[in-house]
Amino acid sequence: MSTNGAVPPGIAVSGDRRLRDPDDEGDPDDKLTFTPLGAGQEVGRSCHLLQFKGKNILLDCGIHPGMGGGIASLPFLTHIEDAEKIDLVLITHFHLDHIGALLVLLRSGRIQVKIPPHGGVLVAVVGAL
Repeated sequence: MSTNGAVPPGIAVSGDRRLRDPDDEGDPDDKLTFTPLGAGQEVGRSCHLLQFKGKNILLDCGIHPGMGGGIASLPFLTHIEDAEKIDLVLITHFHLDHIGALLVLLRSGRIQVKIPPHGGVLVAVVGAL
């Protein structure tokens, strides 16, 4: 979007909202793919894969507390074709239904862990769960 206030091609302006022309498919690189791996229509097992501009972001990695533990309580992580290519794991908040399966994912060895300088505290807390 330009800073001079000009509206880019394929965008219509209606009040304060910018509406995309339905016939304009836009840049294919702007496609966002959202894949629920749990918690599709229920509380628990929150885990979603977002794919955008060649990046893979895992949003949450929780358990379903009502499933009694074990494999049944985990998100469907096996549906991630290239878990090695996950660029970032974002945790929205620290309830078990959003973070409970994170250690399972980390211990699987399917993703490479990069911890920021102050992330050691977080890892220590998660490791204590």
